[in-house]
Amino acid sequence: MKRSELEKYLGQQVTVTLFDGDKITGELYKYPDDIRYDRNYYTCRSGRSGNILQFRCSHVTKIIMASIS
Repeated sequence: MKRSELEKYLGQQVTVTLFDGDKITGELYKYPDDIRYDRNYYTCRSGRSGNILQFRCSHVTKIIMASIS
């Protein structure tokens, strides 16, 4: 997926499908440019605590707005 398309969804509740079939639902964020993280990585934050999966825009095959229930 192109970075410009993915970044349209920053800060919104989405469901992201990755190239290996994993689906992640949460609020889409981009990691800042600092020494702790490589730049151009994204994550979806949910209200639950747990492991945070980082991914690049090239890993995303599909993104849709998440339904809030």
